[in-house]
Amino acid sequence: MPPAEKPAAVTLHLEVDDADRWWDRAVAAGAAIRFPIDNQFWGARYGQLTDPFGHVWSIGRPIKD
Repeated sequence: MPPAEKPAAVTLHLEVDDADRWWDRAVAAGAAIRFPIDNQFWGARYGQLTDPFGHVWSIGRPIKD
């Protein structure tokens, strides 16, 4: 059996209490916006960032009614 290939990408997800507060904190620390945070059709406030080391993070929480 051939060795497994390296993964093409990994995204680390944070499910948080206040997505906008955590988002602003990450951007202030130098993260680049990959997918802007917004209310998504699947019912979450969600966005993606890339940190200064190249790691991709998503931040989200369910949309409050």
